[in-house]
Amino acid sequence: MQFEKDCKPWDSEKFTTMSVIKQINDESSTIAWSPVKSMANVIATGTMEGGGGGFDEYGGSLSLHRFDPANPTLACTKLNSYKTSARFSSLAWGRAGSSSGRPYGLIAGGLSDGVVQVYDPSKVIQGTDNALVASISNHSGAIKSVDFNMNPGSHHLFAAGSR
Repeated sequence: MQFEKDCKPWDSEKFTTMSVIKQINDESSTIAWSPVKSMANVIATGTMEGGGGGFDEYGGSLSLHRFDPANPTLACTKLNSYKTSARFSSLAWGRAGSSSGRPYGLIAGGLSDGVVQVYDPSKVIQGTDNALVASISNHSGAIKSVDFNMNPGSHHLFAAGSR
């Protein structure tokens, strides 16, 4: 996938640039691939600082996009978006919750205001108001990174870091 014309997909075994297969023409975004097998062709984007909008727009949005390699165009299909209180500085998608009623796992977003918000991607796709699962305000600065533990038996753990 290509984002903002200066990001390119890489083959992680050969470390060579791959050809562009799909493109999301959205504002500047942080991204996370779905780790769930049934959603392997879905990517989440979170609006970043400086990603467009006017002086009156302080919030951001979490969007889910599906790409179809069989479709000859570069376009991806936007499944849905969810409005957020602040812009994203980091994004991670983990399998957490997939064994307890959340088949698409959870998305953790580190926001520019120091808050970590956790979303249910199935609710984002459905467009329901209750896509926000948790909001954690334990940091004093922008969340620079979030990540889920990918080890078996530890999918429910995630970490967030700020300065």
